[in-house]
Amino acid sequence: MKRQRKIFWATLLGLVCVQWFAMASQAISGDSGVKVGMLTCKSIPNTGINLIIHSTVDIKCKFIGTNGENEYYKGETGIGLGIDLKWERDIKVTFTVVAAQFRAGTHQLAGKYTGASAGVTAGAGGGAHVLVGGNMDSVSLRPAVEESKGYALAAGLGYMSLEPGK
Repeated sequence: MKRQRKIFWATLLGLVCVQWFAMASQAISGDSGVKVGMLTCKSIPNTGINLIIHSTVDIKCKFIGTNGENEYYKGETGIGLGIDLKWERDIKVTFTVVAAQFRAGTHQLAGKYTGASAGVTAGAGGGAHVLVGGNMDSVSLRPAVEESKGYALAAGLGYMSLEPGK
């Protein structure tokens, strides 16, 4: 019972940090931008190395713009500083993409992103991520919905790097 409470409080703290970071990044930018589409990323099986301080997993992503146009990306994501104890099989994360200026078909989402990440999984679970970066730090990947299977506890400074790919 104590372990479950610790996991609950750690997850709650992580989600509060994610929400705080989202509000802070929006206040700093001074411009909420325009929703330009959805980015869905899936982990590539058997490529993750998860350590307490730094973790990484390869991903493939599909961007669907508000105009219906698709772009494909590949890259990696993880926790750069924090805790990431995972034994997961499948991870799927969906971001709302917000940008001040955006041209579909140009792979403008390619680049590096950083922000807050937190999640918990016990059989099935989820998490939240808020990342900012991309082309000249002009893209915000807003509160993501994460679906995962396995066992995990993660919270900290998240990162993701994307490049054009299929």
